[in-house]
Amino acid sequence: MEVVSLDEQQISSGSSNERILKRPRVDEGQGNGLEVPTEQCRKHPLLYLEDGNVVLRCENTLFRFYIGVLSRKSEIFYDMFGLAPIQPTDSEKTVDGLPVVRLYDSAEDFAHLLSALLDYESLFLQKYIQYPRFAALLRLSIKYELEGVHKLLVHRVQKHYPVGMSDYERIMKEHGTAATAAFTLSPHPNEVLKLFWECDVKQCLPVALYEATVRALATFNSKHVDHVRSTLDTVRTCGECRRANLISVEHLLLPARNDLSLSPLRDPGLKSDVARALCEVCVGEVIRDNRAFRYAFWDELPGMFGLPTWRELSEFVILK
Repeated sequence: MEVVSLDEQQISSGSSNERILKRPRVDEGQGNGLEVPTEQCRKHPLLYLEDGNVVLRCENTLFRFYIGVLSRKSEIFYDMFGLAPIQPTDSEKTVDGLPVVRLYDSAEDFAHLLSALLDYESLFLQKYIQYPRFAALLRLSIKYELEGVHKLLVHRVQKHYPVGMSDYERIMKEHGTAATAAFTLSPHPNEVLKLFWECDVKQCLPVALYEATVRALATFNSKHVDHVRSTLDTVRTCGECRRANLISVEHLLLPARNDLSLSPLRDPGLKSDVARALCEVCVGEVIRDNRAFRYAFWDELPGMFGLPTWRELSEFVILK
């Protein structure tokens, strides 16, 4: 069985995206426990195309696809198939008469890529995209230099991760977070942050950092509340102090844990029971103060993490 190995080091040599391309390779047989000989690999039920002219192996899955489609979309595959045509000798076995190219990606991720190349228009037309699919396509678009796919993915996500606070406030009001606006199977903010950082999607990083910060603060508040309540249960205090402390916890700390609308970073309006207890004048003052705080925080956000200014980040926005 001839298996041509497309090693990640070969792909990354001379590339400007070394941080992406040198991600740890997927161990062969992952999910199955053991690597199997190529002739025993599973043929993908949808992406082993009978008229394909190359067989690609990822983990223990075989794909049969079109050299022409791969070469047109990817500089890596163009060089690979164009400069060194793969021809097995007569004495070597093949799969269905075709040589096998081994790739070190997960079979699930690579299936997302081949599906997108077969149905390219779906990336334009689908209103929402599942996060696992988006993440796989974004990473592989960089690894295999699929410039068109990469631009399309960034273009569709950047509208949900804007560089303007007023646009982000609109997203918060309609969807709650940028992640829920952009994706189905909405991920944890830290996952989105890691992806944008890894793939150098500069213009989307500040909003990803913003949402990760909000989630972290909520987690911290929750742990703080639990600690205070635990302390009140274990530390001996007089009755009056104990009652006063419990009131503080129930009315001040617990809403911060259970109702993120109280946070000035999340609050496009005020909807909590505590807020409804305020008079109309005070509610207006709180809303104005919260908004001023959010805008000031927004202006400083990129610099907090050593990123370019908002003006500089806007230059990375991909226009139609």
